[in-house]
Amino acid sequence: MNIFLYFISAIFLLSSCGKKNIENLVLEPITLSAEGPYFEGPNSFQGKIGSDIIKFLQQKGYKREQLKEIKIVKASISLDSLAINIQDLTMQVVSEKESMQKLAFINPLPIGGQNIQLSIAKEQKALVPYFLEGGTLILDANFLNEIEQNISFTANLELELSLK
Repeated sequence: MNIFLYFISAIFLLSSCGKKNIENLVLEPITLSAEGPYFEGPNSFQGKIGSDIIKFLQQKGYKREQLKEIKIVKASISLDSLAINIQDLTMQVVSEKESMQKLAFINPLPIGGQNIQLSIAKEQKALVPYFLEGGTLILDANFLNEIEQNISFTANLELELSLK
């Protein structure tokens, strides 16, 4: 009889934990920009993130509080035609309340590519605050030569949202 009660209790506990829903979201392209000239070495480009997720949650009938986790599934960068002298790229995210976190990277950059698929960082910690509180996406581009003209990049991100 005791084993039966333990079994029923375990089933009840597992069923009351709530089901996690997984949704994938491809964000609108994010323009990353900075004013030139750009010097040889690392140069940072920035763009705002966040509003896509809030709209998506509303459309799907979720509340902000139901968003438990965000993971980057895919990340790519479209290069400006002037950005041919770049050695490597690192994508990070930062917000007023959260420290900088690496999201994706590529090193070395393939020659001649204009839409570059990045490798996703293995460790992604607590990304929800960055995306819900108006975080900033930062792209560090390591230039091989100086460039005088202004250039920009376009970031494309696919996210996996865990909701309760």
